[in-house]
Amino acid sequence: MSDGFKELVRQQYSRQAHLYARSQSHARGDSLELMAQWARDEETELVLDVACGCGFSSFALAPLAREVVAVDLTPAMLKEASRLARERGIANIRFLGADAESLPFPEGRFHLVACRLSAHHFYSPLRFLSESFRVLATMGSLLLIDTSVPEDPEVALWQNTTERLRDPSHRENLPPSRWKELIEEAGFHLVGFSTQHRTNLRFGDWVRTSGCPPRLVSDLLERFEQAPAAVKQAFQIRRDGSQIVFSWPLAAFKACKA
Repeated sequence: MSDGFKELVRQQYSRQAHLYARSQSHARGDSLELMAQWARDEETELVLDVACGCGFSSFALAPLAREVVAVDLTPAMLKEASRLARERGIANIRFLGADAESLPFPEGRFHLVACRLSAHHFYSPLRFLSESFRVLATMGSLLLIDTSVPEDPEVALWQNTTERLRDPSHRENLPPSRWKELIEEAGFHLVGFSTQHRTNLRFGDWVRTSGCPPRLVSDLLERFEQAPAAVKQAFQIRRDGSQIVFSWPLAAFKACKA
């Protein structure tokens, strides 16, 4: 089952890699600034960026590190990331194909593991966390930032269902309480936590980035327009002129391998 799901992830991002390379919600924003801010307080000589996508987190971390190793499941995403790194003149990032749940590195290899806006695609978040714990040196840090859902299960279900309709490779956005449980179960000590940030999205850009066909775009638009009041409030769904705009909550965690 997990192999089939991971192949779905590869297929989705192979088709859309060139669009994600231009995605402003991935290239900038509060989550990127927070990750860089947290990283400045940590040992960052050797950094691992897990599920790096088009490399934007790696680019932010590279000035702080001797080397960043950036891994992703999808070769097309790594190709885009490598191209963008060359264009930006960043020479201390090494891009490798690897599965977040089976990292090809020895125990204690890295000082910092980062993962931003990708964990909702992981088949087993706990396996990813356990692998991150394994490859970190003692006292190394994990920086994890991902889109999240409120603790209200009905609101969470609406968001995850909506994301799966748009992108079948979406596994699940978790509420902060569940992430905390998993982080501790993997052996980490949680030292930092924030839910103060959001990723702001425009409906047209959101469906375009995932390559949604016209019929699906129409269905998703109707789903947003007819969303329950609690959903509209939680995700700040509103009209801005002719466009629907909304925001997904972000949950950010800093954890230590003590």
